[in-house]
Amino acid sequence: MSYQFIMPKQVFYGEGALEQAASVISGCGSKALIVTDPVMVKLQNVKCVTELLEKAGVGYAIFDGVTGEPTDKMVEAGRTVWESEGCDFLIAVGGGSPIDTMKAIGVVAVKGGSINDWYGKEITGTLPPMAAIPTTSGTGSEATQFTIITNTEADIKMLLKGRTLMPDIAVDDPRFTMTAPPAITAATGLDALCHAAEAYTSRKAQPMTDTLAVSAVKRIFRYLPVCYAAAGKTEEKDSREIVEARMQMSLAALEAGIAFNNASVTVIHGMSRPIGALFHVPHGVSNAMLLPACFEYVYREAADRFADLGRAIKAADEADGDQEAAEKFIRACKELCSACHIPMPVEYGIDRNAFLEKIPKMTEDALASGSPGNTKKELSAEDITAIYKSLIFMGNPYEICPVYEDENYLLRLVEASDAPDLLTVYSDEKAVPYFNSDNCNGDDFHYTTLERMQEAVDFWLRSYRDKYFVRWAVIDKKAACAVGTIELFRRRAADYFDDCGLLRLDLRSDYEKEEPICSILELIVLPAFALFECGMVATKIPAFAKERRKAAERLGFTASRESLVGGEDGKNYTDYHVLIKDKA
Repeated sequence: MSYQFIMPKQVFYGEGALEQAASVISGCGSKALIVTDPVMVKLQNVKCVTELLEKAGVGYAIFDGVTGEPTDKMVEAGRTVWESEGCDFLIAVGGGSPIDTMKAIGVVAVKGGSINDWYGKEITGTLPPMAAIPTTSGTGSEATQFTIITNTEADIKMLLKGRTLMPDIAVDDPRFTMTAPPAITAATGLDALCHAAEAYTSRKAQPMTDTLAVSAVKRIFRYLPVCYAAAGKTEEKDSREIVEARMQMSLAALEAGIAFNNASVTVIHGMSRPIGALFHVPHGVSNAMLLPACFEYVYREAADRFADLGRAIKAADEADGDQEAAEKFIRACKELCSACHIPMPVEYGIDRNAFLEKIPKMTEDALASGSPGNTKKELSAEDITAIYKSLIFMGNPYEICPVYEDENYLLRLVEASDAPDLLTVYSDEKAVPYFNSDNCNGDDFHYTTLERMQEAVDFWLRSYRDKYFVRWAVIDKKAACAVGTIELFRRRAADYFDDCGLLRLDLRSDYEKEEPICSILELIVLPAFALFECGMVATKIPAFAKERRKAAERLGFTASRESLVGGEDGKNYTDYHVLIKDKA
């Protein structure tokens, strides 16, 4: 098999890279348009470049209108400056936004029309010479044939591509990254991690991209925590340790950029762009929000590749099997995101209902970008939807989520987490069936030993469904409702075992508050009864029993309702039981 590998014509990196590149940049033309943002001007990073041009006798104009993630309006404003100033080459100084804007200005300066005209087309032909000087370690745009521009009318982040978008010169000088604040350091560094890991696990991966991707991942895990801890601390930014860490992160971002430029990105980037377009979340942040959930959903089809990354960062070793090593890599990614204080959508300030409402459009736009198709796992619209929904229900382990409108949602999640294997845990002779004719009218309830329960929960946790997809409601002997993640349930499992070491899955409402738990039932009945194959919900209120029977039936279970008269200390009461058995 043959491969093609492309990268910038000239790359300068390391301390003093800008000075080394000075003569090459100055030779690109007679007047440069410097594309940047107001912060770069204020920090005098732009001045470093203008002094270089002045010394060489090259003219320049400055466009500092990149005030956020690039849009078609910014591109148009930049073209106006290009034409009015009579520029003939481009220099970008800044993060991914100025670099992407520079590329798009180059397109419309030569091609005319609107940058939106190029969505879904390959950009060809000769563009003005371009030099990219990144001031963050993450986007890798200085080494790619892509640009991402928001179409403000359609609310779409357009992924535009063409080899002609590759900058002629890339200058990765760590001096420009020293002033990056903590949030930018984290977001861009994790963006680079996504680039590298996605490139390595992509269908389009090749030997040369593999080498660069693995090297980038190793550098990021080693040096991003150092850079993040020192970011914003003026007294530390000039220390040799921090300068070295910043230089290594600049190199990692460059490696990752070259890797994904040739191997492409996968599901994370495909799903990230719509979040950024609709909710104005910085690209690196939306990538990091998605990183754990996406990798957890798709890693089984590329377990060997994720395992390589786990071993490369020493989260796993050769004694670990591929699945275990892959899981350790993903766990390390989660820990790194947590250490960098990456917020989830609701924490970021996105309205929960607004996010849920936009999921159909985000799913459509994600698939249209083509990036999810590079993932080794085949992903449908339902899969993308499931991952988006999981982002909203991460966070507070005691949160009770609303009923999903999509009745097949939980079923898809159970299927995605290898539920059939989970069922077998309770289908062998070690599972202890229990029969009580007084309470069950002849219907069996399944009990199990603590050992078997632990085995099942461990399996589920290995599938990473503990914090992302399901909530459990388990009732103790006093009928006090405890709602939490499986991880919490595992820690407290012993509280729900009687003296015989057996567990009965008995789901109830709080007797004192008499609150309905239909929403909880919708969430937990499918995964819970997929484990135990049957169960019971009890309530004192007939209407609640009726609602819960219907909820179980909507999820495809056989359910029947009965009443039971009983009591303690001479106080009689009526319990309405909903007996939920095997799938219909």
